[in-house]
Amino acid sequence: MHPALSSRRNILLGAAALVAAGGVFAWRTLAPKPVHSRIVVADSAAVASALFYVARDQGYFAAEGIALETIKTNSGKEALELVAKGQADLGMVAEAPFVRAIAAGVPARIVATVETSERNTGIIVPDQSPIRAPADLKGRRVGFCPGTASEYFLNVFLAANLLAESDLQAVPVTPKDAHQALAAGTVDALSGWQEIRAHADKALGQRTRIFYAQGTYLETWNLVALAGFLDANPQAVEGFIRALLKAQSFVAANQEAAITIAAQAIGIDRATIAEMWPDYAFDLSLDQALIANLEGHWRMLTEQDASTPMPDFMAELAPNALQAADASRVTYLR
Repeated sequence: MHPALSSRRNILLGAAALVAAGGVFAWRTLAPKPVHSRIVVADSAAVASALFYVARDQGYFAAEGIALETIKTNSGKEALELVAKGQADLGMVAEAPFVRAIAAGVPARIVATVETSERNTGIIVPDQSPIRAPADLKGRRVGFCPGTASEYFLNVFLAANLLAESDLQAVPVTPKDAHQALAAGTVDALSGWQEIRAHADKALGQRTRIFYAQGTYLETWNLVALAGFLDANPQAVEGFIRALLKAQSFVAANQEAAITIAAQAIGIDRATIAEMWPDYAFDLSLDQALIANLEGHWRMLTEQDASTPMPDFMAELAPNALQAADASRVTYLR
């Protein structure tokens, strides 16, 4: 387990309180492993998905009898939308889009958290910007990607820095075009994740600066699927999880090789990925902190209507595959 992971998980409980205040594909089995299980994965080209890229590169999915098809997306939100429509079987996504999908009645389930980070999302500004501290955001135009971790982070960041939404002008942007809005000066700052920052760096021709909210928000990156797919394909999903666990071991033992694999998969220069790498904890889990995180997102989503009952997020987790692969990684109270 990543040495910083256990302490980082405690952050989620504080984040939840802060925000509250402020398809199915056929497969068959030939013992002992499934053969030619076809799984369609929606991938948003994120460092957080490094275990997926390593497992694919090292042939771990193929060893489990899984034939992969990958659909590229611009965000975890878009990946989840493809899963919800039955156009993809699995996707990887942060908590915000998942909670919104549950609120919309989508029968999505989290199979496992594959990565966590306190520094994946932040407030990005050009290096020459006069914005030098959170208070300097007052009166500024701040871009955010609606329905994603970008929007949630902006709310957490404002609350943590005693700022109100009315102190600035929040400007909706898309994940695909967010970096261009910053480079063109359409927005003064941007709430976005590291891949958006890397694209902004390239568009601006210089490294941007970024403000984090460490100690208040631990973002989780989660493998999700529809309940129907999981029910119909248990062995294929277990094989997928086993492949990711092999990748986790590879990453721990071969960091430099893993960085190269991730950089090639994402399409961002290796030096930038290497700079980001220490900020990510790659560790498969399903824990109580994840549930607290989901509850915090729900409170923010329903803050204008506190009468809306919170769902039982334990029922939105699908632990069977991870339980079968390594039961010690499923630690939430049941």
